[in-house]
Amino acid sequence: MNATKIAKLLSVLLGPQMWLPVLFLATILRSGLTSQQLVILFPSILFLEVVIPLSYLYLAPKMGLATAWDLPKRKERYPFLALVFINNLVSLFLAHQFGTRLLFDLNILLITCLIVLFTITTHWQISLHTALNTFGGILINFLFGWNLLLLYITIPIIFWARLTLNKHSTIQLLTGIVVSGLIALGGLRYLGYL
Repeated sequence: MNATKIAKLLSVLLGPQMWLPVLFLATILRSGLTSQQLVILFPSILFLEVVIPLSYLYLAPKMGLATAWDLPKRKERYPFLALVFINNLVSLFLAHQFGTRLLFDLNILLITCLIVLFTITTHWQISLHTALNTFGGILINFLFGWNLLLLYITIPIIFWARLTLNKHSTIQLLTGIVVSGLIALGGLRYLGYL
């Protein structure tokens, strides 16, 4: 298998197809929800934050809304990020109404990251893959008591993959890491978790 094929495989394995379900499960199952809260929030947030975004990524190229699932052109990202933002606002409302403070706070962090990434994307292409791996690694480590440090190995791996595929420049990849890392760590600190 050559480097390009490996990079393509890694882009899928370390992309939203993996991270969205993992982040959903980690936040839902580690935020102290009762069984009654899970009955309400598990299916609704699963649909909003996993099923709809992944369906969009799958269907957008088939419907001519994108050239590929990873939305390589900056303008292809606008509808996706807007959809994800709206879905996460609904999830935030549900977390506020039916969830725990931790679930609400984690959704605040996610929405903050989405707003910043969306704003940057309107002017410049940032790596959403490195942002997702960084944000995901930090969030999962926080939820599991900082015991999964091995997850951070995904960041240089996805960096290499996206660079190998010529999807981003080094600065776009680094910016994804720095922006999402600062939001995740800064947000956790601001909210009193660090």
